[in-house]
Amino acid sequence: MARKLCFLEEFPGLVHFMYIDRTANRVIAPSINTDVFQIFNHRDPAHFIKQSIWDGWNYIQTFLVQGHMNVSVHYGDFLFTYILWFEDSSGNQRNVKDTNAFVTEFPESPGIIGSYFYSELKRRCFPSTIRDKICCHELFCMHLGVLPLSQTTGHARRLAAMMWEVSGGAMVVPLLA
Repeated sequence: MARKLCFLEEFPGLVHFMYIDRTANRVIAPSINTDVFQIFNHRDPAHFIKQSIWDGWNYIQTFLVQGHMNVSVHYGDFLFTYILWFEDSSGNQRNVKDTNAFVTEFPESPGIIGSYFYSELKRRCFPSTIRDKICCHELFCMHLGVLPLSQTTGHARRLAAMMWEVSGGAMVVPLLA
């Protein structure tokens, strides 16, 4: 039986999250539903939340292209946490071998649909490994800005474990385990 996650109860202060499996091209995120007539209403609270999510995502991506694969940052009223990590096909965490992977500018920006960026990142970080043997994962969390960092990282750790359960794969989140 599938487990239904009620993240508002299990993770107080968590507004939204996205787990992205770049290898399987899969995104797991809660839905932010709004009335079809309210989609373009800028006074609709869902519109504000959606805009804040994408603003935060875009801001976090500026850190990624600078080489930061673990980021926690206050942005507006929220605290955003982002973790990018790699595993081999057996589910074992892989540390980046080439620390100069971000020195040369990428020809394409990262993003939700940025498959070339992540393929190139795997090539640069693991130059002697076949890219299909490396799995890339991301976890992006948006919390209320008043929460302490220790609580938000605890949420990320637990969320990663739940995503492991949902996705059926192995998952260890670096720096949070």
